[in-house]
Amino acid sequence: MIDWDFQRSAKALVETLNQIHVDSVTSLFSSELTSWVVETRRDGGDDSIYLYHPPVLIFPNNKDHSHRVVESITSDEDEQLDSELDESAVLHNYSTVDFTEWSFSVVFHEIWRVPTLYFDVNGSDGTPINREEVVRLVSDDSMTEEQSWDFISQEEHPMTGSPSFFLHPCQTVAKMELLLLQEQHNLCPLLSWMSMILPSVGCSINPIVYNEAMKRMSSSRS
Repeated sequence: MIDWDFQRSAKALVETLNQIHVDSVTSLFSSELTSWVVETRRDGGDDSIYLYHPPVLIFPNNKDHSHRVVESITSDEDEQLDSELDESAVLHNYSTVDFTEWSFSVVFHEIWRVPTLYFDVNGSDGTPINREEVVRLVSDDSMTEEQSWDFISQEEHPMTGSPSFFLHPCQTVAKMELLLLQEQHNLCPLLSWMSMILPSVGCSINPIVYNEAMKRMSSSRS
């Protein structure tokens, strides 16, 4: 059984990633998913926490049907999005391609007892994208309808109450137990989980950031 200790791991991971940002290790990788923040929801007398990542714009890579994260959007930048979007698109050579806007969160699923990736997706016009289109964006044509429900499902977000897509966690435990056989991944199972799960939606944590975070968390234990 994996000892997730989700609240402690989530806070430690965010603190480490924030420190890496301060030290400018991620200056070349600001468009990747490293800007997580801890959100809290008070449930009765208890505080429940989850991780949230500011929205990112993802443009399709026509060569291999994968996605490329090109811009993280903070709340301060959101008002300037319309005026800056054309410039950003030109800089990334995607000025003629529609983008999608993704918002991510990580919640510890009380039924499956594993972290679970939730996300919302809007088109370039701000219209929410339906499940069929989301599946098409992140999977190949060989996936059957039945298989797709084991991959991406939709339910009420356990923290916000809003309808949200999520990657079905049924296979997470078995895959993580295999991953954690490698000693370096035991330093932060949550970060290792991210490195395994995020590519499923065309995103990632850069290996340089991953290795630096693991090194810092190892040092903090010694």
